[in-house]
Amino acid sequence: MGSESPREGSRYSRFPTPRISLLIGITELRRGWRKLRQQDVWLALVGLGLLGILLVLPLVYDITRDVGSELAAGEADAVAPAATVVAGFWLFTVVIAVVTGIGSDGEIDNAAGVLTVRPPKDVAGGLLVNAAVWFAPFVLPAFVVGGVGLSAGVGSPFPVIGAVVAGVTLLVTAALVGYPIGLAAKGAIRRSKRLSDLKPVLGAVVVVGYAWLVFSGELNRLFDTAGEAIEATPVGWLADLALVTTPGAEASMVRALAVLAIAAVIIPASALATARAGAFTWYTDDARSADESEPADGTTAVERLDTLVGSLTRRDSTRGVAVMLLVRAYRAPLQLVFVALPLLLTLPIVESAVTTGTVPDYTIWMVVLYGAWAAGASFPLNVLGNQSATLPTLLLSRARGHEVVRGHVLAATLLLAPVTLVGAVGVGLIGNRSVPELLSIGAVAVATVVAGGIVASGLGALFPRFSSIDVTADRSASVPSKAAFSLFTLLVFLSVLATASVTDEIMRLLLSSLITDWAPFDITPSDLETLGQVLLPGLVALVPVAYVVAVRRVDSYRLD
Repeated sequence: MGSESPREGSRYSRFPTPRISLLIGITELRRGWRKLRQQDVWLALVGLGLLGILLVLPLVYDITRDVGSELAAGEADAVAPAATVVAGFWLFTVVIAVVTGIGSDGEIDNAAGVLTVRPPKDVAGGLLVNAAVWFAPFVLPAFVVGGVGLSAGVGSPFPVIGAVVAGVTLLVTAALVGYPIGLAAKGAIRRSKRLSDLKPVLGAVVVVGYAWLVFSGELNRLFDTAGEAIEATPVGWLADLALVTTPGAEASMVRALAVLAIAAVIIPASALATARAGAFTWYTDDARSADESEPADGTTAVERLDTLVGSLTRRDSTRGVAVMLLVRAYRAPLQLVFVALPLLLTLPIVESAVTTGTVPDYTIWMVVLYGAWAAGASFPLNVLGNQSATLPTLLLSRARGHEVVRGHVLAATLLLAPVTLVGAVGVGLIGNRSVPELLSIGAVAVATVVAGGIVASGLGALFPRFSSIDVTADRSASVPSKAAFSLFTLLVFLSVLATASVTDEIMRLLLSSLITDWAPFDITPSDLETLGQVLLPGLVALVPVAYVVAVRRVDSYRLD
């Protein structure tokens, strides 16, 4: 076997070898694109992100064209906010780069083999290149379109040059600063058992906090404030670089050249930091597996959970399925992330309840709707696919179809019924509902959770999905099929609306007003009540039908 020359720096230098890191980065890009095309969920999310950018770009063009027109008229102050905007954009990109380093892009597929062939510094350099290129479609178009808008406003093609150079510089520097920080944070979490245990909680706090800032409108103010704080630093000089080729902008050539020089210094410094962070992160054992001692009384959490579930069912197979699903959800909470995502849409209502002490009258039914939907989507909606590699074992075991289905519904009920009950009754209390109304709301909340789980099991058995989506480099999640998901969501929506129309006079008035405003026809509250009375028996009849279908499907299912 041949050996590499020390002059190549591949193994003897502290810095990544550019040629090899670039090759690794290109390979990771190809592998990432290939995997993305096979993951329809992630492909849809990326598509939505790009669609959001495309919708914003016309606004960017209009604003920059107006600014260019003002510059052409001799108003140099028109570009005064540029430093704050660019600084806020840079800071946001740094935050995304940090999150990328902490997440799956900070992992190595087949780490043992890769790190045997290449030193960690070259691999880290390749992952850094990969991350920076993935950021490009979300960063560069804004600068390109902004440059085109300035050019149209001032009547000169030169603003595009400065905008593109500034966009590339912002992209490179933000990725180089943020990614090694995220990679090092990943290593710190991996080395600490406490941080490893708290990682799902910290992730949830970050996601909820970010969504709260978005819905409350505080995110823009936050980045404006942060941008103003750092615009006096060299980060703010990126605006000079972007405007240095724009006539009438009076940008500083000295600052523009200085920020390029700083970027040239950041590149090797970040390469070294990324190499060190990679070695720090990858050459360590997961702290979660380092100490798995049991409590002093010898009773583990799984045993306590088994006892709790066993008190609710006499069937060992039912208990085993339910415990397995709950334990798996605890150990891999990413499995249920997509179920929790709709909760982010409720943040404006929560903020209103906190600030005013009141909630809209329809909030109770939103809680019931979510509880029924989440109960079905959590486990039962993929009753066969959830088993993954253990499906042959399950089919060959003594567990019957009704025990498997009941286990899924029981696990979903234990997880969602208490949350839905407390949420619905709590909202009813805030809304000053009477005691009989609160009792009926609580009963409906629990009943819809159980019914949602049963209906979902029937659809999940009819339309199973055995493929999974990659959440991180070494973790995947089983999600329901698109057919099961769409049909179940529609049925739950109709069921809750029908129930609300029959049992809640306030909801009938709200729905009547809403439909009358948006539909080309009028409908009275009494019409809604009649329609609900017609639909509800059929929807209720679906519950036992779905149960029978799920049981028979599980009992008769055979592997090819």
